[in-house]
Amino acid sequence: MKALLTEQVLDDYLRQRLWPRDIVSELDLSVRDDRAGQVRVRHPFRHRGKQVGWQARAVESHVEPRWLSSSGPMRCPYEADRLEWAHEAGWVIMTEGVSDATTVISAFEKVPVVGVPGAGSFKAEWVRAFTGLSAFVVGDNDTSGVNFRSAVESLLSSVARVTHVMVPEAFSDVTEWQVQLGDPNVFAERFNEACGRAVDSSRG
Repeated sequence: MKALLTEQVLDDYLRQRLWPRDIVSELDLSVRDDRAGQVRVRHPFRHRGKQVGWQARAVESHVEPRWLSSSGPMRCPYEADRLEWAHEAGWVIMTEGVSDATTVISAFEKVPVVGVPGAGSFKAEWVRAFTGLSAFVVGDNDTSGVNFRSAVESLLSSVARVTHVMVPEAFSDVTEWQVQLGDPNVFAERFNEACGRAVDSSRG
């Protein structure tokens, strides 16, 4: 794909989600054609600095499936290396999906957040990496989100303190929350407030 077209695709992809341009280099996003010739933006899954898998989002809204994944099981959560920061901070944010993790990353500096691509994707062999952390779990506003929160809590509750952060009912997920607010700074404030309310609720 020509470099100019690649840049146009990335610019549109970022603009639609209110993500900053520097997120491309931070997360190593790239543009690829799939086997059907559909243009997709690829999000690599990295572990210890090396790519171990990927998910790719279709650029055109009508294309199904919206996401494609590399072959074989995912070997780690999205942005798994941020768990090092999590253990320094004592907490981690876990989102349902790659896009929502990217939205949180784009809104905060050096934030310990990982993404899990779907309710059934969190694996038991990942649990040990979360030992001793406070895990803020953020699912979508649908049945999948309910299943995601339940699955994560059932696996993590023995090793981590799990707190559920709820996306406001007006939005389907974290990324739509930011887009509809129209301002990443406002989103960051609201997300912080939601985390605070979740902590207060868990104490009560």
